[in-house]
Amino acid sequence: MISVIIPLYNKAHTIVNTLTTVMKQTYNDFEVIIVNDGSTDNGVEVINSHFHDSKITIINQKNAGVSAARNRGVDESKGEWIAFLDGDDEWHPKYLETMYNLIQKYPDSGLFLCGGLIHNANGSTNIRIAKGYEGFSGHINLFENPPIFSHTSATIVNKSLFNKTHRFLENMTNYEDYLASQAIACISPVVYCGLPLTKYNGGITGQLTQMNLKHPQKFITDITLYYNTILQDYQNAKIPNNFFYIFIKYSIRHNIKLLVKEKKEIELTLFIKGLSKDVIKIFPSYEFIIYNTNSIFTLLWINFTKIIWRKHKFPIMGQSINTHKIPTEYINW
Repeated sequence: MISVIIPLYNKAHTIVNTLTTVMKQTYNDFEVIIVNDGSTDNGVEVINSHFHDSKITIINQKNAGVSAARNRGVDESKGEWIAFLDGDDEWHPKYLETMYNLIQKYPDSGLFLCGGLIHNANGSTNIRIAKGYEGFSGHINLFENPPIFSHTSATIVNKSLFNKTHRFLENMTNYEDYLASQAIACISPVVYCGLPLTKYNGGITGQLTQMNLKHPQKFITDITLYYNTILQDYQNAKIPNNFFYIFIKYSIRHNIKLLVKEKKEIELTLFIKGLSKDVIKIFPSYEFIIYNTNSIFTLLWINFTKIIWRKHKFPIMGQSINTHKIPTEYINW
């Protein structure tokens, strides 16, 4: 069985659409656990008025944040596999069927990811698939570039492996989803499906990504915690991955570059000071001296390292993909 975990916080205006896409799945061996995280709207009443299905369980709790809600859903679940879905996203009817078939094909893997569509607030739609992986299904090295492979609503995990990690860190409101999936990738093979089987709807009222932008210092605190924790996860796992250090150094440099370009000196100082000694050690000894001297040298150095990183030809955001490798039914839905 697959347990579908949906955290609910003030999504009365979107939850019916989201839940409808779950109930229309061609794969039927699933349960839905909705964790109402102290909503102040009538989302629960809306669900009860539209759905009368024994597959759906609603759990009410005081507001504790999306991470606590997801973890609570996992604790209450009965399935061996956990599929995460946000209360304003959607699934293609064949999402669970396709992913379950991959679970059967790759029983050694504990993390299954797939591509998706991004429906923007202006009405346009982008395809979120890693270039070179269009129509692909099989093992990947997630640390080629985790953000391009990962999205919470396109993630299925093995419950027992998930519970061996720190799960979703409940004091984080940014990057907690990346951290949770990458923690599993440190201890288990990862499978990716290069079909857009999920849909992220941007510009939704009350969306967490919008609210997080209003708290830049909290964002910096969370992102440094992410780097510190995922490095510790990787080192504790003691399973070599040729791309891990390449990615984490690239990612940190990229964030430093953004802060320098935007002249956010307070946030830059907070970011650098927040990195653990273990993280600092993976860089050349002179690198952070550069970051603390002159922004011109900082940008020149990071641009140079990016050129080196690009030579690996890992997939990156914004690349044009070959849509001819993707059946139309997965693009137009």
